[in-house]
Amino acid sequence: MEWIFIILIIGALYYGLYKLAESKNRNPWNWIALSVLVSPIILIVVLALMSKLQKGKKSKKRKK
Repeated sequence: MEWIFIILIIGALYYGLYKLAESKNRNPWNWIALSVLVSPIILIVVLALMSKLQKGKKSKKRKK
């Protein structure tokens, strides 16, 4: 029974990390992969403190 709660808590952490990265216009899969190496709680705090990126990348044309 305890394992179910542990799995639910870990799943909620990863879901929260995914949704937070998505709302900040960052790649959620990269953040989830990084959370395997670093604690997901630390990454949620870091991501929450980061600013939101612009949605589309503007390409600069070079003049010749």
